Amino acid sequence: MKLLHFILATTLILLLVSCTDKNESGLPVYDLVELSDPEAVLLSSVCDDIEYIPLETGDEIIGNISGIRFSTGRYAIQSGSSVSVFDNEGRKKYVLDKQGKGPEEYLRGNVFDFNGGKDEILVYDSGHKRILTYNEEGAIVNEIKNISSVSAINLMHDGKIFITALSHGGDNKFGHVIINTDGDTLVTVENKFKFKPTVIMVFINECATYSKGERLFYHDLMDDTIFCVDKQFEISPHAVLNTGDLRFTVEKRTNASMTSRPDAIFVSDIIETDKHFFVVYGYNGAKHCLINKNTTENIVLKDEVLHNDLDGGMPFSPDLLVEDKYLVQVVDAFEFNLWLESEHFKNFIDSPDKKDEFRELAERLTENDNPVLVMCRIR
Repeated sequence: MKLLHFILATTLILLLVSCTDKNESGLPVYDLVELSDPEAVLLSSVCDDIEYIPLETGDEIIGNISGIRFSTGRYAIQSGSSVSVFDNEGRKKYVLDKQGKGPEEYLRGNVFDFNGGKDEILVYDSGHKRILTYNEEGAIVNEIKNISSVSAINLMHDGKIFITALSHGGDNKFGHVIINTDGDTLVTVENKFKFKPTVIMVFINECATYSKGERLFYHDLMDDTIFCVDKQFEISPHAVLNTGDLRFTVEKRTNASMTSRPDAIFVSDIIETDKHFFVVYGYNGAKHCLINKNTTENIVLKDEVLHNDLDGGMPFSPDLLVEDKYLVQVVDAFEFNLWLESEHFKNFIDSPDKKDEFRELAERLTENDNPVLVMCRIR
């Protein structure tokens, strides 16, 4: 599961150089243009252990997952208009599904975030231009009104909210805003890439955001730079993903057509660990890259996955970083049993005990079970 996250960029234009250099600001630069052919990369080169957490199945099976969050020992998984919350052992705690036209409901709630410490779910109700906070009982405990054109919300520490603008018209003043729970604006980031579109094209979820430690990071659609927001809500450049002449510029966005895809790279997802970046982007098809932060080597992953040599299980493509220690992927239950018939699993001999554990799990899962969290411990 990978979502395309696109954003109207808001920040600095930095000098782009080769992947082995740093730019004038001393930022590390990782190249997304000059890439080698896809290579088979083993999961063991990144992680040293694997475990599985089947999610408890209730009255409904989670399908069509569109988002996952982790906070304080809880996972929140979005499927359609609902968000299901599980503890770190896979037990279902509660489900929020309040879509509707009533005063306690959200008309459209496809953007959310999660506070596991308080068991609260934040939902952006685009139909009523407000951010609602629900408790585990499904009651609204906070409402922030008059919030329009939101692409994404990210809950930060102390209850502050990082908002990314949805600006398909190209004339928005700000690209990002940080507010408190009263709706007061604390920090604004100017939109420096305004444009006048030939046709209106909506890029859903226009910003690739991720967390590492207590810091939030974001990468905008029309910028090559990853930016960091620290605990004091100060914003600074963190690294550069060099797209060179394939950057999605103001000119390309202005002249974008409904009949032809712009000649540009679109970064859709980023996960950062102490040693690596996992970057997903689109250009002539989806590419999943593993970047070594020490050497700046960028490897395009064959078949868009890490090949599982820890227990012979299914290929691994991370959806989430948890506690800076684990990479986590959500996998549908029915895929496990199918994998038992794969040549990779049949021929796997390196760790027979781990292979037997995988087989035991796969044989008891059915298509009527909820998905499974695959957790890989980072080296």
